[in-house]
Amino acid sequence: MGSREVALSLHLQYPKTYIAFTRGFSSSHKGVDMGWNSQQGGPHVPVFAPADGTVVSAGYDSSYGNYVQIEHAKGVRTLMAHMANNSLTVRVGQAVKRGQTVGIQGSTGNSTGYHVHYEVRLDGVKVDPVPLTFAYPTQVVNAYTEKEYGIKHYTPTTFVGTPVERNPKVNQIKVLTNTLRARSEPNLKGKINGYIRTGIYDVHGITDADGYRWYQVDDYWIANNKEETWCNYLPKTETKYTVSILHVTEDQRDDIADFCQQNKMEYVVHEE
Repeated sequence: MGSREVALSLHLQYPKTYIAFTRGFSSSHKGVDMGWNSQQGGPHVPVFAPADGTVVSAGYDSSYGNYVQIEHAKGVRTLMAHMANNSLTVRVGQAVKRGQTVGIQGSTGNSTGYHVHYEVRLDGVKVDPVPLTFAYPTQVVNAYTEKEYGIKHYTPTTFVGTPVERNPKVNQIKVLTNTLRARSEPNLKGKINGYIRTGIYDVHGITDADGYRWYQVDDYWIANNKEETWCNYLPKTETKYTVSILHVTEDQRDDIADFCQQNKMEYVVHEE
């Protein structure tokens, strides 16, 4: 998967409970600024980690002020800036969990008012956080921000499927992402039962519909694209044996030859 697909699979969460943008992403502003409201905790609210990860940098910068940068997966990082002095609660190298407080909202660095500057970086490039970040049920979204920016909402869902061990004797598929929907039927109209867990599954059926190839795993159908970026199909492999026939009668040799042919086994006859 590319870094964007990885970022989406993480379901990044906005780093404050109250989501209200005072400035959006642009060519001159590589992030979003999140303001505050006196009815939603005021200016000194906690800033938290958008997802599990490891702190890769933290401290003070003349532009960012007090900031924390977290690596959530290879090529996927977030950064929260302008936090209050002496409020950082994490250090470089520390593992953090989604929702863990990393500091308190402030107005340090190049800032004229209390807010949090939030960035998402993919392979070192600052990208618009909005398509990659979600508002969770416990968060409050400002009505104007909701309408103007099209905030995405995430509701934790059911994960289904029981992965198995690799078995080259049967057709299998390896699911690479945890954002792949498991449906009741092999088409886009099939009922969504949840997301299929990553791992290897036995394949019980294959069909094509709606521009995708569909695979039946457990009691569900999952889709794969032509590039196989969501799944890797693992067809069964036939084990071949080589048998040398030596010191046997002609009848015995014929019987062994028939057995080998029926079981797709290679054989060699050695004459004395």
